[in-house]
Amino acid sequence: MTFKFNIMGNNELRDYAKRVYGPVYAFQSCYVVDDERDIIFLDLGGHGDLAPGRGECPTYYNLLWQGIAVAFEAYDALQRNGDGVTLIFTITKFVVPPELAQVTNEIKGTLVVASQCYWNGRYKRELLFDVRFPLLELP
Repeated sequence: MTFKFNIMGNNELRDYAKRVYGPVYAFQSCYVVDDERDIIFLDLGGHGDLAPGRGECPTYYNLLWQGIAVAFEAYDALQRNGDGVTLIFTITKFVVPPELAQVTNEIKGTLVVASQCYWNGRYKRELLFDVRFPLLELP
């Protein structure tokens, strides 16, 4: 599985905007893609960088899995540690369409890899990465 960080142009933005599911707060121009597997990770905006206790909305995302949108919401926080900086990515909602239920665990694993590529690209550096799926029950 090989994801690449990209910045989308206007044509890609129009195409991807038609294919997403769920809230779109502020469609971000950066994304990651695995061309071989036809998987695209999209950031739809939000306030996931603010602590959930402040009452702000999370950040909304989609993972386009071979053309089918998997929606999820998350909060992110940077935490300094002895080895540098760790990005803690806490996924609070994860919606897998029924037609993809049989590959839910594969989607979850792919989501971890894609989100790490996305955040490394956004910060333009290798981050330590901690993905959390608290309280989620997956089929």
